[in-house]
Amino acid sequence: MLRNRRIRKIHAEFLNSCRNLDEGRSYWERTGGFYRWFAQLITPVPLLALHPAGKTLLDALNWLEANCPAKPLGEQVVRQYHRMLYPDDPLGGGRYRTTEVMIEKSVISRRLPQKIAPSMRALDERLLEIQSGWDRSDFVDRLAVFREAVDIYYKIGLIHPFADGNGRVARIAMNHLLRRYSLEYVVLPPLSESQELWDCLQEGHRGKMDSLYQFVARFRRRL
Repeated sequence: MLRNRRIRKIHAEFLNSCRNLDEGRSYWERTGGFYRWFAQLITPVPLLALHPAGKTLLDALNWLEANCPAKPLGEQVVRQYHRMLYPDDPLGGGRYRTTEVMIEKSVISRRLPQKIAPSMRALDERLLEIQSGWDRSDFVDRLAVFREAVDIYYKIGLIHPFADGNGRVARIAMNHLLRRYSLEYVVLPPLSESQELWDCLQEGHRGKMDSLYQFVARFRRRL
């Protein structure tokens, strides 16, 4: 019971860290304190999950918690998360982008559209091989799992496989791997509001990941 309540609280924090839920957030922030308290009391989900985009995110987080022990993280699971987050995507959720993308002020370009599928297949092969080894082992190195999870967050952002939602998918994929091996959730601050996270990602582009590992470790949430 306590653990389930803690996971609910972490999921609420996760929703609150998604700044493109501004419409839902501003609505609840405009309401009176008593009304917010009462609404949260009678609503079995975080208030932001009443916002359509918040509901899809909460559904994805609940799917993660229910399925990560049995489902290794791989390309198909990553695409499944995107389909859950964007069920009304006119191009079809889970489909890779077909146009080039530029990230302003980034020191490195994102993958060209024709490079996305091969990059995701290579990521898939590595992930499944590593998890297969961990699953056969009597001992799993928690630090190795944590670093691999942060690497996945970084690599999905670098490949940028989808037209929209790459950051959100990357964060959920990172947590899928963490939770699969019973590690804590990570709830990162919005990239748009954290210059330090941006700087750590740029360091990663230069081949230096230590600052990103250290940054992410500060945002683990105890279960």
